[in-house]
Amino acid sequence: SRQAARPQRRPQAEDDRQQDRVGQEAAGQRGAAQGRGQEPRRVHSDAVPLGASLHARLACFIFRFLRRPLDLSIETALLLERWQGIVNSMAQVAEVPCVLINRLDKNEICQAVGSVSVPTFYCGEPVPLALNTYCSQVISSNQPLLVENAIGTRYENNNPTFAAGFSYYYGLPLLWPSGKTFGTLCMLDFSSPDRASQHCSLLTLFKQAIEYDLQMLQQQQDLLKREQQADK
Repeated sequence: SRQAARPQRRPQAEDDRQQDRVGQEAAGQRGAAQGRGQEPRRVHSDAVPLGASLHARLACFIFRFLRRPLDLSIETALLLERWQGIVNSMAQVAEVPCVLINRLDKNEICQAVGSVSVPTFYCGEPVPLALNTYCSQVISSNQPLLVENAIGTRYENNNPTFAAGFSYYYGLPLLWPSGKTFGTLCMLDFSSPDRASQHCSLLTLFKQAIEYDLQMLQQQQDLLKREQQADK
């Protein structure tokens, strides 16, 4: 099949509308589940045999999520399901309690999806961008951030993520095709596990997969717009 052409740089207003759709869909799913007295639906990835080698486990997850690019029929709900599988798989492979995809909503950082192992006390409420969080630093610098042990560092203060017990953090910025910030992809732990740092390169691969999804979402909306204009 013909490879999709890389979209041209879009105005910020287009990215803002796309980001609102993703955020509203995620909030709607959580609200509907809570209204029924249920926990929000989680999409579990296929389990990898516990006895599998590290390299075998990595190969399995990379193959599962990167071999099948999304097409232009992508729906936001399916996008969130795909991302749910990514964070669940990353948490399982790296053996960390928390992997998140966050989105930037004006001046707040909101959780789009979180791994099934996220502690219940980490409720995922919107966090003001002005606070001294790890993700705020990633967004402001547009650069990866690795904090192996936040104790005794600047991240001890005014940081609700550190207050929740997470002293280890590795996060990457997520960008729209235009280069505008969508949010962050990050993994957290209560200590500094050597095993987590070994998987930073895998998190980078998942970042590329998520940004490709954003590109496909943008292309879908561009296609729908052209069809609507043609019908007029």
